[in-house]
Amino acid sequence: MIKPAGRITGIKASQTILLDSLAKDLAQQGQDVINLTAGELDFETSNEVLDAAKDAIDANNNHYSKPQGLPQVRSAVCNFLSNNYDLDFNDNQIIITNGAKQALYSCLQVLINSEDEVLVPVPGWVSYSQQIKLADGVVIAVETTDDFQLDIDAFNTAVTEKTVGIILNYPNNPTGAVYDLEQLEKIADFAREHNLWVISDEIYSKLLYDDSKFISFAKIYPERTIVINGVSKSGSMTGWRVGFAAGPENVIDAMTVLQSHLTGNVCNIAQFASLPALNMKPDSLDNILLELARRRKVVIEWVDANNKISLTDPAGAFYCFLDISEITEDSEIFCETLLTEFGVALVPGKYFGRDSFVRLSFASSLENVQEALKRMTEFIEKY
Repeated sequence: MIKPAGRITGIKASQTILLDSLAKDLAQQGQDVINLTAGELDFETSNEVLDAAKDAIDANNNHYSKPQGLPQVRSAVCNFLSNNYDLDFNDNQIIITNGAKQALYSCLQVLINSEDEVLVPVPGWVSYSQQIKLADGVVIAVETTDDFQLDIDAFNTAVTEKTVGIILNYPNNPTGAVYDLEQLEKIADFAREHNLWVISDEIYSKLLYDDSKFISFAKIYPERTIVINGVSKSGSMTGWRVGFAAGPENVIDAMTVLQSHLTGNVCNIAQFASLPALNMKPDSLDNILLELARRRKVVIEWVDANNKISLTDPAGAFYCFLDISEITEDSEIFCETLLTEFGVALVPGKYFGRDSFVRLSFASSLENVQEALKRMTEFIEKY
């Protein structure tokens, strides 16, 4: 038997992907499963994207292209960042990647040396800690406030002489939290004081509710921020795998060298298909946001009527991070029982750093969300 290399033996597979796959497998086997684990919208990819892909195929764009990305796509990213977030990047400061996940991985690989520490607010997305470990770095969890906002005192307590960077993610997965200007400025001052890199995962930045405002961290701390984004979420293009990083040119150059050996270029057809998504008008998401807001409201009203579960209302993304501490402190048992006995798939909060919570994705139809909540009511009454 082959023994895997040490760098991979301690790495866990993505629990969110595993649970999504399990729920889909059970459904294919004929079981009645409502899958609320997925981090992808249930809306169809736009016809403009599909037509752009077909045109690229017809134009025979089937050969190698630059590892950094097609020039027209990098220019479109610059325009996207300028038009939406008032950020000033040039083409040489952009790299196109196989999804935002690869952009994160490559960024960590070129910034972290062995035993370097990276501060990660908790709750946080499951892949951050594993990617830091793959770069031979050390994960330092930084607790957030009770309503999942950034706590500058916690950052000051966590920083050491080995700290080299911070990963921020907002709107946050799994909580939906959005950070205001005052919080971001405090973190920027902290990062400057300690000469830290900040990797700002902004993949959900177009998905906001009520009066929430999004401010890119690169607007406040441009000198050492790497923005991670892509078309997967807002463009309903998760399977196309087109993400990007924007940052200082020397970081992007290093990521390009890595990408030249890791994957080469991102699929040309997918890159051309991303152009309409990058160039979409500001109001193109209005109908999607209205529908997501309807589903969000249904979940919030269900929680308000239930004295066993509580929730900090999400300001963005499409997740509700439900506090189940009145029922159990074991989120895995909660989710396992809910799935096997009631056919509802959620993600245990343990995977995000909070074991007395579960994540519910409302990126499914309103009917599915309503039926899932009905079954969860039955589950809570029984147990």
